[in-house]
Amino acid sequence: MLGKSISFDIQVNDKVYKYTINFKLLNNLYELTKRNPFDVLNELIAKETEEERKRELISQIIIAGANAEIDIEDIADIMDKIEQEAFAYMITVILLEETKSEFPKDDKDENKEVKREDKELTELEKAKNWINFYNEAYYNCLYQLRMSKQEFEELTIREYKTLMDYHEAFYKNEIIRAYIDITKARNNGDKKTAEAVKKENVATAENGVRIGNLLSGAFKNN
Repeated sequence: MLGKSISFDIQVNDKVYKYTINFKLLNNLYELTKRNPFDVLNELIAKETEEERKRELISQIIIAGANAEIDIEDIADIMDKIEQEAFAYMITVILLEETKSEFPKDDKDENKEVKREDKELTELEKAKNWINFYNEAYYNCLYQLRMSKQEFEELTIREYKTLMDYHEAFYKNEIIRAYIDITKARNNGDKKTAEAVKKENVATAENGVRIGNLLSGAFKNN
């Protein structure tokens, strides 16, 4: 449901760091690694990723989620206490939830096959894909949905996708309604025009009869 928070907290002594996989965390992760942030998360949850590499990825996610405002001591403390498998599992669950849309789809949409090119993208191409996606989302949220930058950054992918689906459906319905109104107006206009022409023709015919009668009377008098 829109508005529900899917997140987890990491507590270090009296400090609590709240982690939500929103645009802010994802873009921080991109800025930190220069990689598509979804690739970083997917590498963490992949079974073949070695423990040392997982440890490095977790530390990157922790820094990104804390908006880089975290003490080195806190990072070291977290990394000493954290269970890597549990952390990876938690990220998996959140990713599955946060990368879907809650907008109700038609069966046709669900069964539609999406054709993709079978090719391996380079890290640079994947990073560019993230930049393009982020820029498009930024534009949509600030200039179509009229959000502030902070509201945009706090959105998760799920919330963004659902909001855009509703936004597009709303305007699609508005366009359909506008088309119906225009068609009705046009048909009503044509009908009024036809009636006006008919009345005009009748009036002309009646005037013609009157003029004919007058002329006929004039000739008789002569």
